[in-house]
Amino acid sequence: MLELRLNPSRRELRWFGLLLLAFFWLVAGIVLWTTSARGAAIGLGAAGAALAALYYGLRPLRLPLFRAWMRLVHPIGWVVSHLLMAAVYFFVVTPMGWALRAARVDPLERRRTPEAETYWTDDPSPTDPSSYFRQF
Repeated sequence: MLELRLNPSRRELRWFGLLLLAFFWLVAGIVLWTTSARGAAIGLGAAGAALAALYYGLRPLRLPLFRAWMRLVHPIGWVVSHLLMAAVYFFVVTPMGWALRAARVDPLERRRTPEAETYWTDDPSPTDPSSYFRQF
């Protein structure tokens, strides 16, 4: 599932300040576009700029700020990822299963046949053993 990473690399720490700034400006843009609340948008943009300046200005605060942000947004990521997986399952996989069942398609060949002696299916093996080294 989602792993909470609290020990980032130096490269991740360098990029985090810019991503934090971009995130706040993106949220400010969305607020301005949807609500026309100029003051809130300017406040969010300024808060992002201040956090980025603080992040890059005071080097000892980088790791604590990164860890605090990750702890703050980890539950949000967990919920969103699980909701997306549930949506894909219930809105993509389940209707496909219903359609296959309605069309009486049995891709796994699970349907019982009383006259069958066995349900074993032969797997045609490659004729040339060197093909095992060419998997793709």
